[in-house]
Amino acid sequence: MIFRIYDYFRKAAILKTLKTLEVNNIFDYGSNTGHLIKYLHENLSDVQFHAYEPNIIHFNKIDFGSSNIKKYRDFKKLPKNNKSSLVLVSNVLEYVNDLNEYSYQLKQLTGTNSFVCIVYNWEYSPLALSPFLRSFLSKRSVNTIKKN
Repeated sequence: MIFRIYDYFRKAAILKTLKTLEVNNIFDYGSNTGHLIKYLHENLSDVQFHAYEPNIIHFNKIDFGSSNIKKYRDFKKLPKNNKSSLVLVSNVLEYVNDLNEYSYQLKQLTGTNSFVCIVYNWEYSPLALSPFLRSFLSKRSVNTIKKN
């Protein structure tokens, strides 16, 4: 029950932030079962949504109903030159094995004026003290990702 309450407030906080930005295309990188992007779709109008989830088990659980959210399991099958105004990365960093590939993929998804929103639950994860995550977050930004 605590997770559900926390998850609701996290979604509400992300939605509030997104409403202050001028975004027309949101790409959910690592969308799990699609619950966050579905919530955003229900609360944001005039925005295109795309979901990427490489894990077959989670991907098969994604059900967007009749909405026009496009979902992908294979990164290589994404439309070329489809730059998103916002890439949402929610609780994904702990699963990244290859920083170079991750940076490359973010670069492919973003344009000059794109935002990358990284959401991570530090207080609930044993990975909060992970040297890998701390190094990644301190050394990488949208600007350095674009230069790689």
